[in-house]
Amino acid sequence: MSKRWPLFQSPVWHWGRWFLLGFLALRIGFWLTAFPNPDEAYYWLWGQRPGFSYYDHPPFHAWVQGLFSVLGRSPLVLRLPNAISSGILGLTFYRICRYLYGDQARDRLWLVVLLGLSSPLFFWYLGLAWHDHWLVTFAVISSFLFVRYVDEAVTNPAGSGRDLYGAALFLGLAGLCKYNALFVGLGFFALVVSDKTRRSLLRDRRLYLALGLLLLVLSPILIWNIQHDFFSFRFYPK
Repeated sequence: MSKRWPLFQSPVWHWGRWFLLGFLALRIGFWLTAFPNPDEAYYWLWGQRPGFSYYDHPPFHAWVQGLFSVLGRSPLVLRLPNAISSGILGLTFYRICRYLYGDQARDRLWLVVLLGLSSPLFFWYLGLAWHDHWLVTFAVISSFLFVRYVDEAVTNPAGSGRDLYGAALFLGLAGLCKYNALFVGLGFFALVVSDKTRRSLLRDRRLYLALGLLLLVLSPILIWNIQHDFFSFRFYPK
C-alpha cells in the first residue's frame, strides 16, 4: 500500500482523515440534496439561453450550465461542475505544494485540503453552483503558472513562455467567470513592478503576446457589450 499510494502515508492523513472524510461527505450530501437557491436557478436559466455575455456577469458559468443541462434537471447535475472544479483545484494545490515544498508536499497538501474543506467561506463559494467556484479555480491556476514564469524568467530569460501563456489563458477564463478577476491581473502587475529583480520582465515581448491572448479570451464580453451599449459596465449603481 505504501509503495502504490504514498500520498496516503502522510501523518497528516492519518490523524486528519476522519475530519477530511466527514467534510467531504457533508459537501457531497449538500450537492446531492440541497434545493437550488434563487441564484443557482437564475444562472441555470442563463444556460438555456447561451450568449456572449450577460448584464451582470460574464458568460462562462452559463455556458457550463447549458452544457450540463443535457444530462437532466437535478441537484446532482446542477452542481456536478462544482465537483469537477474542486477536483481541478485539488490537483492544482498538489502541484503548488510540490513546487514549494518538494518531498514534504504530501503533508502540506493534506493540510491545505483540510483547511479548505473546513472553511465556511470556501464551502460556500466552492459548493454552490455560482460563478465563484470557477473563478477561484482559474485564478489559482493562473497565479501558480505566473509565479513559475517569473521565477524561471529571472534566471533563464530565454526559457519557455508556456507558463506565461497558460497564466494568460486561465486569467482570461477567470475573467469570463467574474469581473473581479481584474484584481488577480493587477496583482501580477504589482509583483513585477515592485520587485527590482523582476522589473526587467516588462521588456519581455512574450508578456505582451500573453496580454493579447488574455484579451482574445475575454473578447466575448467585449462583443456582447458592443452589441448592448456597454450595459455590463453600467449595470451596478454608483
